[in-house]
Amino acid sequence: MRLFRDTNIDFLGKRYIFLSLSGLLILIGIIFVIMKGGLNYGIDFAGGTMIRIIFQTPPPIDNIRIRLANLNLGDTEIKTFGDEREVLIRVERITPRGGENDTGPGQSEKTLEEMASEMVINSFRSSTEQDALKNGLIDLNNTGREVIHRVLEERSASASISEEIARQIVELRDENRGLLNSFEQLSSIPGMSQEIMNTLKGNFFLGSFHVAQVEMVGPKVGADLRRKAIYAISFALIGILFYITIRFQFRYAIAAIIALVHDVTITTSLFAMSGREFNLPIVAALLTILGYSLNDTIVVFDRVRDNMKFMRRESLERVINKSINQTLGRTILTSTTTLIVVLCLYFIGGAVINSFAYVMLVGVVVGTYSSMYIASPVLVVWHQISPAKGKR
Repeated sequence: MRLFRDTNIDFLGKRYIFLSLSGLLILIGIIFVIMKGGLNYGIDFAGGTMIRIIFQTPPPIDNIRIRLANLNLGDTEIKTFGDEREVLIRVERITPRGGENDTGPGQSEKTLEEMASEMVINSFRSSTEQDALKNGLIDLNNTGREVIHRVLEERSASASISEEIARQIVELRDENRGLLNSFEQLSSIPGMSQEIMNTLKGNFFLGSFHVAQVEMVGPKVGADLRRKAIYAISFALIGILFYITIRFQFRYAIAAIIALVHDVTITTSLFAMSGREFNLPIVAALLTILGYSLNDTIVVFDRVRDNMKFMRRESLERVINKSINQTLGRTILTSTTTLIVVLCLYFIGGAVINSFAYVMLVGVVVGTYSSMYIASPVLVVWHQISPAKGKR
């Protein structure tokens, strides 16, 4: 069954209205971003520290905000990740409180980021855990296999046994999302003796949280990533320009590029208005949108080229209108199925992928619109302005 059979919608009749509307939206978006001071860059581009922590029990988010505010680390962002026990914390890049010379000649920018992460992590420790650390105990939920191996080797087991026990402890901990609730959980490990258990209890304690991930990006790296992101999108557009010029004509390529710039600009503007972080996954989403929108535009252009063989006496406007109507069913079906998947990602994909899904959601809608109301009208306008260069 073919949907939208024999439609006769005049897509190009109000082309100047749609072109003007899109231009106005782009202008509003650019003005908004400028007035806001630019995009809300994430750690990838702005630099800073990102810490992902899994707690034994769901922590009160308000208490986390208060603790972080007391550290005076600049702007911070807290959001749940996965379930209520998992929290994602972003900390702004810090500078020394007493001035630039406080760090000393041997202290690097990375050291400051490490200081920030340590301050954040230690702020979540209870007084009992703080006392345990002061007494020389080690947090078993936040230490590596090498440390466990060294302690066991020095105080109880042989090197081979201690290495195997340490490996199995870490594996058991990872199976429980990085958290051990009691030392009794370790009794199921093969080779676990009472002597080793006593050594563990005497040298380790079980913290109330597990630091699952720490990422630190300096401002120089962030600036380099921003530059590479711009290069990636620019080179993609240049490659598309050459591809469509070879496959069709230069005017088709320009029309497609204008539509793609329209898609990226409006999507980025709406993304900025939402206040979300602009990071590397968002660049990936924008590149995906370029490919999706281009595919839709090429389908229309292919049909235009085919119809020109049989409609030589018709105007270009009528040929393009007929071509869009002929591909309308395919366009709507493709967009709808894509939107269903993207909506699933948006609503049930979790906090980390939510922004990516948001860009895809906006981009699919805008890209579908632009293939009909931007790329095709630009092609017609070009032909009206310069029919000699726009020969079929």
